[in-house]
Amino acid sequence: MCRMNPVTRTPGATGEYSIGKQIFRHHELAPPSGQFTSNYIRYTHNEFNATEYMIAWTTNRVASEGTKMGGNFYLSDFGLLIEASQNSLVVWKPSEYHGTTLTNINPMDTDPPGFNQSGCSIALSKRLAKSWEIYLQRVLTEEEVANAFENT
Repeated sequence: MCRMNPVTRTPGATGEYSIGKQIFRHHELAPPSGQFTSNYIRYTHNEFNATEYMIAWTTNRVASEGTKMGGNFYLSDFGLLIEASQNSLVVWKPSEYHGTTLTNINPMDTDPPGFNQSGCSIALSKRLAKSWEIYLQRVLTEEEVANAFENT
């Protein structure tokens, strides 16, 4: 399974990365996991990942009518609405019920006038962790693991 390193493509690969000024050398690199979204909306739900917390970063938001355009994040367990804005970050426990408000756009319009919201979310699915464990035991090949993710 490829690691988050454009140079090497070997399982268990180690490498160097930094967070701010802190440099980490010869550490095992993580397999990739995350989602990129555009005009994402989802009903109230909860989920169980391999991580205790999830991160959602709204990198871009253009809304001609501000928060009235919808697409806001909420935590229903707490009755908390987080108004969407460009370059905002939300961290929450995915096991708690959450979702987004509907957007005030035509869902069939792939390029709605006056609205665009995009971002990324970072979490590790239990499926990824389990597939990686099986792959390391050499039960599945890299191709079989990749196919399992493409077909879900």
